[in-house]
Parts: sequence; C-alpha cells; structure tokens
Amino acid sequence: MTETGFRPARLSEDSAHIIDSDGARVELTDPRVVHVYVTDNHPYTKQLILNTYKKYGVKCRVAERTSIETMKEARRLCSGRECVPSVSIIGNTLLDMSHNREPDEITFYISLDQEGPCQNGAWPLMWESFCSRLGVKNAIIGLQPEAKNKNLGLPRDHLMWSSIWYVVGSLLSEAESSLRVAARDTFSAMEVFREAARPIVETVRTKRKHFESAIKNWAEQVAAIPLTAPVHEFPKILIFGGLNLYFVHYPVSDFFIARGIIPKVVDYAEGAAWILSEPLVRYGLKQGIMSPAEQFALVRGKDRENMDPEIKRAIRAIESVTYLDQLEERYKKMMSPSGLMFDPHLTFQEISEAGHDFVSTNAFTETTTTVGRYILAARSGIYDGLINLGSFNCQPAMNAQTVIRPLANKGDVPYAALDVEGPQITTNQQRLLEAIAVQAARLRKQKSMG
Repeated sequence: MTETGFRPARLSEDSAHIIDSDGARVELTDPRVVHVYVTDNHPYTKQLILNTYKKYGVKCRVAERTSIETMKEARRLCSGRECVPSVSIIGNTLLDMSHNREPDEITFYISLDQEGPCQNGAWPLMWESFCSRLGVKNAIIGLQPEAKNKNLGLPRDHLMWSSIWYVVGSLLSEAESSLRVAARDTFSAMEVFREAARPIVETVRTKRKHFESAIKNWAEQVAAIPLTAPVHEFPKILIFGGLNLYFVHYPVSDFFIARGIIPKVVDYAEGAAWILSEPLVRYGLKQGIMSPAEQFALVRGKDRENMDPEIKRAIRAIESVTYLDQLEERYKKMMSPSGLMFDPHLTFQEISEAGHDFVSTNAFTETTTTVGRYILAARSGIYDGLINLGSFNCQPAMNAQTVIRPLANKGDVPYAALDVEGPQITTNQQRLLEAIAVQAARLRKQKSMG
C-alpha cells in the first residue's frame, strides 16, 4: 500500500543532483548512492561492470542470471503479458529491493532508457506507477548514465569503459562457448580460461595499454589449452534475435553445448548500436535520406557550435556506432590468436543494409537488424544452423520471424524460430532444437568433406 504523502526520489530538473523522498538535496556522488544494474548480460560483462565501479569508488550491484524465480517475483507487479525483458528487470528490481538495500541507501536502478518504439517506450510510466504503488523511498528506477543526466555523477570516461564492457564481455563468452565444446578436458580448460580472464577484469579502467595487454596475454594462455579438434571443425549455431536474447538464451546455448555444437549468441554491441542509431534514422527519414548507406554517409561538419541540433545528434550517432564497431573489430582481432574465435566482425551498417532490403530501417525496429543478421549469417558459410530466438509478446521479434521464414525455406542452412516466455524451453521446442542439432552436424560433415 502506498504511504500517505509518499514522494518518490528524483533527479533535479537539470540532473545536477538528487532530490530524495524527504525533499532534501543529495549530490550524485554522495557515498549513500548505489548503482544497480538490473538488466541481464554476459557473466564477464557483469564482472567488468563491478570492477569498473570499484575503480570509480562508487557502490554497485548487478542482477543475477534471469531465472524462473526472477520471473515469479515480478508477478507481484506484472500481469505476465509484458515482454520478457520487462518482467525480468522488474523481478530483479524487486529482489534487490527486498534483499540487498541498506536503510539509508539511495538507489539508481540502471536499465534501458529509450523512447521506443517497442514496449520499453512505456517503461518510464510503468516505473512511475510501480514506484508509487511500492512506496519505496529513495529509489529511482529506469535510469541510464548519459550526458543529459550528467552521467549520474560517474567519471567522464564512463561511456568509453561501458562500451568496452559490452564488447569484451560478449567476446569472452563467445570464446568460452567454443572452449566448452572443443576442450579435451573441459573442467581443467575452464579453470585455465577463467584464471587467464581474471587480469582482464582486474585491469579494467586502468590505462588502456594495460587492459589490452591483459587481453593479449589471455589469448596466448588459452591458445595452449589442448583441444580435441580445431574450433573450425565443430558445427556452429548462431542464436540471434535482438537484445531480448540476453534474458532467455541460456537453455538454448546449454542445449547445443551439451551436444558438441558451438553456439554463438549475437554480439551485444549489435543491439546497442541499433539503440544508438536512433537519432540518425529519425533525422534521415525527416530529410528524405532513406537508406542506411546514405544516412551513414552524412557529412560530418566541423563547426558544431552553429550546427542544427538534430544534425549534431545524427552525426554523434554515426560516431557512436562507428566507435562500437571499431572496438569490436579491435578486440576480436586481439583475441583471435586464442583459436577460439570464429566469426568475422560485421559492421552495424552492413547488417542494416542487408535488412533494409526487406524491412525499412526507417521504421526503427529491431526487425530490420534481426533480418539483416539472418541474411549475412546464412551467406557466410560459418554457421550450420540458425536459431531466431524471440521472447513472448515482442512484436519486432514476431515480425522478423514472418519476414525470415520464406527466406529460410529457400535457403540451405537449418533454421528454427522459437518464441519463449522466459529462460526455459518447452518439450516441443527441445524437439525442434534436436532436429536442428542433427541437421547442423550433418551439414558440417558435408562441408568438411567437400
């Protein structure tokens, strides 16, 4: 029940400080402030987040892996008809409020802050309603550190290091999946892998050369781990379908690993790049610049002081997406000597252009990215099976399945689309995955013989 006269904590109008539930001013850097990441992600990304915050001197917590318990907890506030990421984030937020918050704590719950177009566009209203219903003092939900909110008091290099978390965390998880399948002795191999990865996590937010030296050392150490065969000889599956993947992919990834098939969950940076591209797409549409190639070719003027704000935001979006692509390419190259990486980098522009032929990027929906990723993966010859993993009640995911199905029917790569309601799969979905596993192994054998 809501407290009488309850007032939620909030940022000031200029985002320069916090106004707590008693109306008092609190600085963003106050030691009582804690940042809590309630969005699921790769385990290595979470470790990188925690160590970066430790270096900041700012308190931080990260959510556990999305589970059935997470989804159940969310039902305190949810109907169950919401999209899976929404339910997971609400569940993680409620669990943290119940078990982790200190009495005098001022908590920023960090999650996606975007205007739309999918259900996340309504999240600010949802958080406002839930905050009032819960009557929780000094908790601000649905924030993301960014320029417009003064980075929530974090250092200026936060944007750079947060980009690195997501790129390097994804790549380490890709390499780990390869090793879990290919290692001669999985247990000892994983011990070496994790010990080699520890300096990467520990040197985050030091000098970049130290961080990158740790990555190179990791690649050298894991390259010495005995494998039953080179990674390129194993069948491989791409699990794709947008940012929803990070809440639901676990049982699908584990299913294929148990059958000697290497799964790759599509890079987190791909979804992040889609979000960052929004100002560019919006500006391009207004100006009649319709294709991704034309939009990414916008002239980058030097006189930004007198530049139209919309153009400035569009150009900044190009730079942000390009920066993510450069990071991914750079770190993938550094990690390649490990022998565990197998998927060449695709730029976000390439993915967008491939998808734009079937679904306009100007609709600004993940459907375009999902379709583009399918097309390029099917052409690459790297993968022996493709799993389009969508979460229940995600319209962009359902639209992508509709567009891809006729393309997949004409293709040679085994394909399946799954619509899941959380981090679990049904018996029928498992049977479908078993069929894909058999087909993928057969296709890889044909390729090796051909």
